This record gives sequence, C-alpha cells and structure tokens, in this order.
Amino acid sequence: MNISVENKVAPVTGAASSPGLAAAKTFAESGASVALADCEALDAMLKEVPIGRLGRAEEIADAVLWLCSPAASLAVGHALVVDGGYTVR
Repeated sequence: MNISVENKVAPVTGAASSPGLAAAKTFAESGASVALADCEALDAMLKEVPIGRLGRAEEIADAVLWLCSPAASLAVGHALVVDGGYTVR
C-alpha cells in the first residue's frame, strides 16, 4: 500500500502496538541479532502462548492500521498488545 502524506495532517492519538515475540522472530529470520533467535528458547516460549503460535506480520499490520484509522479515534494513550494472549496467560 502506498499512501501519500504530502500536505496532509495526521493527528497522533498516542497509541502504540506491542508485537512482542512475532517481531523478535521476524527480526531473527532477517538475520538480525535477537536474544530470542535461539530456536529452543523460542519453542519454549511458544508453549506459553495461548493460541500456540506466533503472530503473522499481516496480523500485526492489521492492528497498526486499525490504530491509524478513524475507527480507533477513542484509543488514546493505549499500547495495544498483539501477542496471541501471551501477556495475559
């Protein structure tokens, strides 16, 4: 998706996403040095994720796009955790 932002005003509502393990795995797969790049450590952590898998990049992007949309206008000062239930297990 290519969105032109030239001469546009974008209100910032102070929301953020927290992709957690999904981001760590993506960075590790791209060759970055990540503490969780160890497959055994990652497998052990996966057992703690209620949905039993890491999030996909598309799922994280959907959450971020929602935060950037008018539909999220009431979500102010909130960090949206997109981690398959890991933080509430």
